[in-house]
Amino acid sequence: MKQPRIMLMALICLTSSVMAQTGDSQNASDAHFAFASYLGSGIYRTSGQQAAVLNLPLAVNLEEDTEHRLDLRLPMSFGFFNYQWQDLPDGDLPANIGTATFTPGIEYTWYVNSQLSLESYLDLGAGWNFSEDRQVGIFSTGVSSLYRMAPAQDAAMWVSRLYTAGYNDNSRDQSESYAVLHSGIDWPLAEGWSWHQHQFQPRAFVAAYWYFTPLQLRTMDDNLFVRNGIEFGLSFAIDPVPEWLGVSISRLGLSYRYANGLEVWRLIFDFPF
Repeated sequence: MKQPRIMLMALICLTSSVMAQTGDSQNASDAHFAFASYLGSGIYRTSGQQAAVLNLPLAVNLEEDTEHRLDLRLPMSFGFFNYQWQDLPDGDLPANIGTATFTPGIEYTWYVNSQLSLESYLDLGAGWNFSEDRQVGIFSTGVSSLYRMAPAQDAAMWVSRLYTAGYNDNSRDQSESYAVLHSGIDWPLAEGWSWHQHQFQPRAFVAAYWYFTPLQLRTMDDNLFVRNGIEFGLSFAIDPVPEWLGVSISRLGLSYRYANGLEVWRLIFDFPF
């Protein structure tokens, strides 16, 4: 029972969105929770504030062969106010859910050859801020390329993604969107080792982010505009991929991202890009 408990605590500390708040939940950021599923998991910190969001990148495979793959995307996120790093070792659970998003969609992958894959997706969903009794519509679409430097499964990989995300709040006549290009390389550090019928391989990665339209992060003190950023981290690739409560866990790792004053510590449980 101990191992699932530790994993649950780690998943709860997955943070995304620009909801960098640790004060009263009534002071929650305006609509940043809408982007929770697209900004990446981690501990987001800015102006001395931070928050926690549980991201579940769920998907169901509809069709796959040697040339393509079709998935039904079912990503969900749950935001928790007043939950910080120091709560993790104590095993404390968040008192209540502050925000939630559900953005179902379709993703298509084309296996061009053994080294190159192209992906595209379209999501339409909704988000809720329970502290403000607020609901928004969410949309996102994007394309990606994934290129292995060699045919081997553990080869270095170069990934580039271009996507946009936005929300619309009819009750307040308010909408926001942003577009971003990010590109990076993930490469092996050693051959790895076996443990409990799983192969663990240490890997490193570095990535850069460019926002075509600045991403506005509202904190309790000021507004922050993110225009670009850089991230680097370490992880262990796991093969075969284990599942826990229906969630695949292909990586275990930690990374640090810096972008125009925004500091992000990410706990990694999937491919880092």
